[in-house]
Amino acid sequence: MEKRMRKRAVTVRRLPAKLDEMGARMFLAELDGCLSGRRPAIVLDCSSVRGLGRDELWAMLCCLEEAMKRNGDVRLAAVPRDARAFLEASGVGRLFKSYETCASAIASFQQPTAYRMAPFYADRSAEAARNAA
Repeated sequence: MEKRMRKRAVTVRRLPAKLDEMGARMFLAELDGCLSGRRPAIVLDCSSVRGLGRDELWAMLCCLEEAMKRNGDVRLAAVPRDARAFLEASGVGRLFKSYETCASAIASFQQPTAYRMAPFYADRSAEAARNAA
């Protein structure tokens, strides 16, 4: 029997070089259609970003929040070095997976995700014995 993995639809949007509050709201309004489906997969192309500030972070976090509400994810691509440093310093960097290129970010959505589950013990004494060892 042959297993085939169905390709997942991925939306790529370029984050503008600079955003103000109104621009961030417009950017999110444009993404609304992409975020309304089940398990949205969004790649934010950050190659044109010239600096990150409060409005850019707000837009990125709102996008991530909406995607996660629908069991989806947002990934970043081509983040400039200074913007990456700002993301890490603000603590927001750990919320996003970041890739060097848009192609690698898109490909990351196509790879199966392995979930590791803790073993289930029907007999509590077996669990206790393993924990004691």
